[in-house]
Amino acid sequence: MKLFKNYKKLYLNELENRKMLITQNSNLSKQNVEYQKEAKLYKEKCARLTVDLEDVDYQLEKTTKERDTLKKEKANLKRKLTNLEKELNRDGE
Repeated sequence: MKLFKNYKKLYLNELENRKMLITQNSNLSKQNVEYQKEAKLYKEKCARLTVDLEDVDYQLEKTTKERDTLKKEKANLKRKLTNLEKELNRDGE
């Protein structure tokens, strides 16, 4: 009889451990689903930020080119103004 009680005790422990394992597995599965949703949201957010960054980079490049073009135009206009002033001074003499 003692042997039967030991087996019964082992069997009950096995059932309890199995229930705990199933519960823990279920909880981990739920957490995994939540983490997968979060990961998907973060990937989407990262993609949006990447697109925004590319837009900002394009805008910066465009602005830089425009600024450089304006600097060149300003230098050309100054040169022309200087040349015109020299011509006026020559004509005025």
